[in-house]
Amino acid sequence: MATEMNPGTQSSLAHAQDSAAQLPELIQELCAAEPERTARVYPRLVELAWADGRLSGATLPVVPLLVGALESAQPLTVARAALLLGVLAEAPAEHPLAREVREAVRRGVPLALAAARRNMSSRRARLALLFLLAHFPEDRERVLGELEPGGFGPDDFSRLERCLHTADFSAPGRVELIGRGWPSPAFWRVTEEEAAADQQWRRGLGLSAEQLEVYWKEETTAVLALLGAQAEHAIEEGQE
Repeated sequence: MATEMNPGTQSSLAHAQDSAAQLPELIQELCAAEPERTARVYPRLVELAWADGRLSGATLPVVPLLVGALESAQPLTVARAALLLGVLAEAPAEHPLAREVREAVRRGVPLALAAARRNMSSRRARLALLFLLAHFPEDRERVLGELEPGGFGPDDFSRLERCLHTADFSAPGRVELIGRGWPSPAFWRVTEEEAAADQQWRRGLGLSAEQLEVYWKEETTAVLALLGAQAEHAIEEGQE
């Protein structure tokens, strides 16, 4: 026997379908050469794909279109697409679409790497692409192997490395990795003696591997947030 949808569900599905139907046109506008056109359409695209800070019925259809926009010749388009893709990739895991959305975004890693190499002269594109790529530690070797650190600056590139690093706190000598995220991992250059003293002090705290893992993940989130905020600021301030 067929199950009837309640009016609210029908309305939500209809809205999602209407939203998805707008996406190709919005992406075309996003890729336009005129900055004022992209500035006008980008908030609408965000509203559809990330409705009130949540994944929506239009999110999955928009991801491959945003990934395709990474091939644009316009650094501003690349920056905006990469920033939104990074935001979508970090949707709360409890959302039923989160895993599928993240995997869809991850399939764009090759294009993101190509875009990063192509847009080294654009600060906003560089930062947004670093933010996007920093979400995928499972692709660490490929990402770090294909990018030249010198073009990004030591601070920003060290933030990428930090987010891509997966620490095993069940192994001895790993506690020194905690607390090195600010102002950037590149800032921290300690001698062997300082590192040994630091490890001894940290071990004295008696933190379990599970507790250290929690601190590590929270610190990673903070570093990611800084990368995203830098990218958004560069876009909004019109930095090249």
